[in-house]
Amino acid sequence: MTLNEYNYNNELILKLNKIEVQKNSEKISEVFKDYEILKPKIVFNGSNPYLALNHIIVAEIENYSSLETFSKIYVDEDYYYNYGELIIKCKK
Repeated sequence: MTLNEYNYNNELILKLNKIEVQKNSEKISEVFKDYEILKPKIVFNGSNPYLALNHIIVAEIENYSSLETFSKIYVDEDYYYNYGELIIKCKK
């Protein structure tokens, strides 16, 4: 059973490079602490896609090719505050 089998909201969860997320965990905490509104954005360094939160690069996106049909990305803030894990979701 995978998460996508029971994805009732038709959303995609971004897969981020775990090592980079761990390395930048302090930056991520600062963004959540310092900003009231979180603005995720996909930026490119060469041909590699990265997630930036409020203009701070967090980690490389590992499943970028599956994002072609999605138009909106957002941070699941409740999940971060409850479990301490960064979850970025995409909607059509």
